Amino acid sequence: SCYMSEDFQEGMDAFLNKRKPTWKGR
Repeated sequence: SCYMSEDFQEGMDAFLNKRKPTWKGR
């Protein structure tokens, strides 16, 4: 599940930087 880990990393990055995550939409 490559797309899942990608969205997960994006979610974590957004959370740590206190911003809204930009999901890939998959």
